Amino acid sequence: LITGETGTGKELFAWAIHQNSDTLDGPFVVVDCAALTETLVESTLFGHEKGAFTGADKAQDGLIRQASGGTLMLDEVGELPLSVQKAFLRVLQEGRFRPVGGKQELTSDFRLIAATNRDLEQMVQEGQFRKDLFFRIRSLTIELPPLRERLEDLHVLTMHHMIRLAESCRTGTKGLSPGFLDALMQYDWPGNVRELVHTLESSMIAAGAEPTLFQDHLPLHIRIYLARKSVVESEQPGSESRSTSVKVTDLPDDLPNLKALREAVVADVEKSYLERLMTVTATDMKRACEIAGLSRSQLYSLLKKHEISKSP
Repeated sequence: LITGETGTGKELFAWAIHQNSDTLDGPFVVVDCAALTETLVESTLFGHEKGAFTGADKAQDGLIRQASGGTLMLDEVGELPLSVQKAFLRVLQEGRFRPVGGKQELTSDFRLIAATNRDLEQMVQEGQFRKDLFFRIRSLTIELPPLRERLEDLHVLTMHHMIRLAESCRTGTKGLSPGFLDALMQYDWPGNVRELVHTLESSMIAAGAEPTLFQDHLPLHIRIYLARKSVVESEQPGSESRSTSVKVTDLPDDLPNLKALREAVVADVEKSYLERLMTVTATDMKRACEIAGLSRSQLYSLLKKHEISKSP
């Protein structure tokens, strides 16, 4: 039994178990229990004989029979209808089942991997899941932690999927700015690894031809989350504000000239950007010009103005 929040990679983990088993050469059959309808669940799992019901114009093997010699994965097993759970328990205990409309029992020898993001024990207490089936499938339980609890893996996961996405989309690989990686580390990832993959794909699309991903390329809902988190943290007693923006309440009583203030703020942001640009590009001036949208002479002029070195 593999448990974990949605998007933690339960099916991928089940596939890894199958790939490292002695039934490696056998089939790997996945059943999405949430997609099974009450009327078709039995024929889908157990198969049916010709004429067993309206539309059954030929006999068909069920997924249990198809998984024989390999692995059967019941994804979202908590959604398996109660009406089928007893019959499926018998398959696990005896290795035998009867197709819908069939007169003879068939056999199937398979490894079962069940997965769920629900609390099956609570469902048992509420009468929504059979206790005997629950005890049977939890003989070995593996809990996959959410991504927020293993952020040390985030960088490796990000690089792996960035390479995979670049290959599948036939685009060049993109660099990751420190700010982009920091934003990924600050986000809570309610959708876990699945959400991370979708976020990277969305960011690559937003970046277009730009060679580096920055925080501005992240989906809007993530940027809003990070902004709100920053405000909350800055308002906590004893914390230092992470924002670089100037607030009216921070200004002295003798207000400075607005034009001078604007120029000072712009200069500060400009210098921070250029320092970050040089770090991200490792002082590759051609790449820096492409990212900043500046000519080489304009970039040199700004670097000189802010006394930023062009050397690594």
